[in-house]
Amino acid sequence: MGGVTLESLVQGSELVGFKGAPFPPAVLNAAAESIRTECEWHIAPLATSTVKLRAGTSDTVLLPTMHLVEVLEVTSSAGDAVTGWESMQDGTLERPGGFPRFINVRFSHGHAACPAELLTVIAERAVSGAAGRISQESLGSRSVSLESGYDSVSMAVLQKYKLQGAP
Repeated sequence: MGGVTLESLVQGSELVGFKGAPFPPAVLNAAAESIRTECEWHIAPLATSTVKLRAGTSDTVLLPTMHLVEVLEVTSSAGDAVTGWESMQDGTLERPGGFPRFINVRFSHGHAACPAELLTVIAERAVSGAAGRISQESLGSRSVSLESGYDSVSMAVLQKYKLQGAP
């Protein structure tokens, strides 16, 4: 997101008591980053991002967030301030009459801390990452398989954090 270095989504201390904890930092970070990648935004903690968007004269644009805190600045590609817009917490910006073709938006977004319901999903992925999740591999007459799926409850939780239009 605009070259911003993001803080970790979760700290190991937040997962104390979960199966498999404590997790090695590399495993924990990989699990958390897989969730950010899948959801297509950073989720937590609060961050300031700048994005360039093609508005194409539309009166609605979607910022890459699902928890908008504040829009700090909207400018045209020429650097002129764009005014008269309204924002919504889901990351939607609306401007009657449309936006310029390209806009730059600087905004703060994300949750102050990782949402509690995501902690279980992160712990599940960390356990899987630490274990390797092997369940299918063939070598001669020997066969082991690799698990690729996650719990359906975890997938339902993640669906709530995916950007609109993300599969």
